[in-house]
Amino acid sequence: MSARSAWLERLIRSFKRSMHVVPPPPGSGPPLDLDRHRLGDVRVGDSIDRLGDFGPVEDEAAIADGDFRYYCRGIWFSATKGAVDSFGVFWRDTDRQGFLPFAGWVHFRQESFALDATTTEADFVERFGAPYWRDREREILLFYECGDIEWQVEFNRKKLLCALTIISPPLLADPKQRKMYRVTRGWPPHDV
Repeated sequence: MSARSAWLERLIRSFKRSMHVVPPPPGSGPPLDLDRHRLGDVRVGDSIDRLGDFGPVEDEAAIADGDFRYYCRGIWFSATKGAVDSFGVFWRDTDRQGFLPFAGWVHFRQESFALDATTTEADFVERFGAPYWRDREREILLFYECGDIEWQVEFNRKKLLCALTIISPPLLADPKQRKMYRVTRGWPPHDV
């Protein structure tokens, strides 16, 4: 199958999913615990065997690239050598891959609450504090550094929440990445 036909097949599957699946109600998905940097019971570094609780992967072809996509839940995991190295949630599928909005509760500093596609950048920063770095090249991307974990929080041009990725090691730990994002702050962050 050519790359173009594979892309077309994924596009058709995503369209069919969006036509036949009603987004789940808030709180019905796995919890996103930002204090412990985990989604459900899975943290970065865990074996991919722990993903079984999320049900069947919804894109078998992506597994070959180490990607485990759960479109109906609005979540994905990426793995290298059998271990999760990043994961993320979508509230707004800006790349039109077919992800429904994430419907799990978010836990942070002993509070549980919902975030959604109407959460503004200002609301997010008010709740979670100022990021280590803010990039606004294409979309708005906030980087929060938490030791060996990094949050990447994406907002669209209207400053509305799109996605959150948790990754380790941090992308900005790499001097080349800091240069690409034009980071002017020192590394490592001193306020972690």
